[in-house]
Amino acid sequence: MDDIGLLSRFLSERRKARIEEVLSKRTYNLTMVFEELHDPHNIAAVIRTAEAFGIQRVFIIPEKDGKTGLSRKITRAADKWIDIRIQDSIVSCLSELKEQDFSILVSSLGPKAKSIREFSFKRRTAMVLGNEKNGVSKKAYAMADGVFVVPMLGFVESLNVSVAAGLALYHATMERARLLGKNGDLTEQEKAVLRRKWYRQSVKGADMILERMARK
Repeated sequence: MDDIGLLSRFLSERRKARIEEVLSKRTYNLTMVFEELHDPHNIAAVIRTAEAFGIQRVFIIPEKDGKTGLSRKITRAADKWIDIRIQDSIVSCLSELKEQDFSILVSSLGPKAKSIREFSFKRRTAMVLGNEKNGVSKKAYAMADGVFVVPMLGFVESLNVSVAAGLALYHATMERARLLGKNGDLTEQEKAVLRRKWYRQSVKGADMILERMARK
């Protein structure tokens, strides 16, 4: 019997149903890149927001000191359920995504900026948000396929990065669902990998249980 079968008896039917529901709405084809965010609260908040909108993988380029500032207290363990990729540089990160056929959209108030409503999210897309003070770097801007802003009606010209991430993800996920007719698009293999991981994370002492079962 595999890990799923062994651990299944330790999970309620409600929990197993919840795992399947979340799997059905997950995607690797929409992602976010956070470039050198400074405030730990913002870093944790954007990860929690990404998980809430079904994003399975996010990329973080730490500040120059290499610290990510992740806080379980603020993420409320959202980082347990998604893949967090820590990258050395914005150039290597975006180059990798371009090789995987991702369209790169950066958030900026620059002259090339267009409303997020003008972009299609049908293809694989990575949205890049920069740090709280300076925004995205010149390197990220130069590698972008498009520059977007979240339209605002007041006097302020910018939003807190976690708020901007939430609004951008809301629009992108709703637009993808409209264009594709669904929220999630994981392959069966991707679902199987995540299902196994989430079962292990959902059962207290899962590793010990599996080790004990393997000896029988």
